[in-house]
Parts: sequence; structure tokens; C-alpha cells
Amino acid sequence: LDAHVFYDAARARLWLTWGAWTIFVTELDPASGELIDESLRALPEVRDHPPGTHTKVLSWAPSAAFGGDGPLPDGWEGDAYSAHSYMEGAALFRHEGEAAWFALGSYGSLLEDYTIRVCKRAAVDPRGEYSDKEGRSCTRFHEDVGRYGASMLLGAEGNHTVPGHPHVWAEGERHYLGYDYREYACKVASAGEDDEDARCEGGGRAAADDHMGVRPLHFVGGWPTIWTPVEVSLTVDDELEPYEPLTVTLASTGAAGSVAAFDLVSLTADVRPPSPLKTAAVAFSVTVSL
Repeated sequence: LDAHVFYDAARARLWLTWGAWTIFVTELDPASGELIDESLRALPEVRDHPPGTHTKVLSWAPSAAFGGDGPLPDGWEGDAYSAHSYMEGAALFRHEGEAAWFALGSYGSLLEDYTIRVCKRAAVDPRGEYSDKEGRSCTRFHEDVGRYGASMLLGAEGNHTVPGHPHVWAEGERHYLGYDYREYACKVASAGEDDEDARCEGGGRAAADDHMGVRPLHFVGGWPTIWTPVEVSLTVDDELEPYEPLTVTLASTGAAGSVAAFDLVSLTADVRPPSPLKTAAVAFSVTVSL
């Protein structure tokens, strides 16, 4: 299901991601697009392929029967963001600058609560263990957080609901995230079996249109993010008394109803006393106003 290919130009190798509930990586022949092992090309059924042909890299499965691993509780149905134990629409890409592979998946229900999440493998070969930002395996259920390892990349935002089916590409030094999303006219209460059955919380059909979105993708701390890094420099000319705090405020100054969001805020101070005889230790703080 949802086949996605990535060509590793630096090593002239072609990789396929595919699957549902659990995602696998398979090597293909770059010339033909078929399995790299010619002896398996006459065997269309995955169950007839020997171990090692396909490598499990992501999972959001409800049980071992669907590829799950770990102490899965009976009836597990996802987490607070994607409350369905299902995943599909995977993608794979290599970032040479980070010397790592990144596997992405569409977690949850296409009709209700899709989210795009990412896991990382710092190795040359994409086949092997992937982990989230906390170091949790992305193919194993973890009791301490009640889910599999997976780091959020993009969730519902404004009218961009149920983002999924990601694809990442590079243009020069810049990376981009492509994805599909839907514009629901209301908050979906129940999806049913297909688009026609999706219903609003207050009643009525939740009409949906499919769109494609593209966003710049940045890398912070070795991980992809849709957040745009912003660096601001300021100079404080006023003399401060010893231990007098200096406060820097981040605030939304847009139109009424607009929202500014800040994440991973850090402040670096270059304290230069006006003379060798007058020094002061300055305490810094950051406040955020939305």
C-alpha cells in the first residue's frame, strides 16, 4: 500500500517504502525498479520472500498480527493526536548534511485525525532501527508514553486538516515537504467508512476538498521541522545595575484573532562592560505573549 521510492544518488541505490499499520523498506534495482534480488521477482507475494528482504521501520499497529511489537494493551487505539491504531502513506529520504535517514508516516485516520510524524536513523543503510527524538524505537510500543516511538512533524493547523502522504525533496540547499490535506467545513465527529459518511459534531455532512500543500522544511538539532528559524539581534545601550534583569518579550502584533507561536526559544548574551572597572552580572529572561 502507498508505495514511495527514494533514489540515493550518492550511492546509486533505490529504496521503496510501503505498508499499512507497519511500514517496511525494500531495496529495488535502480535500472528496472524491480526487487534487487532477481530470484524473488517471480514471487509476487511478500509472504514468500525470505527474512531480510523487507525491513520494518515504523509501526502504529494494534497487535502483533499487524506487525506490532511490545506490551500492547488490548483495544489500543492511538494517542491524543491520532486516535486510530492505523498508519499508511509513508515516505523515506536521506539528508547527507545530517548523515541520517528519515522515515515519515501518516498516522491515524485519513478522514479524522491524520498526523505526519518522523523517525530517524543515523546510518548509511536505511534498513534498521529508527528512533524518535526521545530515543524510543519507532517499531515498538512503549508503556511509559502509551504509544510507539514517533515525533510530530505536522498536525492539523487552521483549515489544513488531516495532513498526510508526505514527500520530501531538495532544491539546492533547501528542503521542502509536500503533503495532502483536506478543508473540512466543521469539526468531524465521526468519519464512517468513506468521505460521504463523515459527519459534523453538530450534525450534517462534513464536506471535504482535497488539496496539496508545500512547506519549507528546516533542520534544527538534527531533525526536520516546519517551524521557521528566526534569529534576532539587539543591543542594550542603557546601563544596568548589578543583577538587574533584562527582559526580552516575544509577542503577536498582528490583526485581531491572529496567533503567533514560538518553539525552542533560546537567548545568548554577549555582555560587554563599558569599562574594566565597572562590571555587572546580568540576569536574562524571555516572556512569550500570544
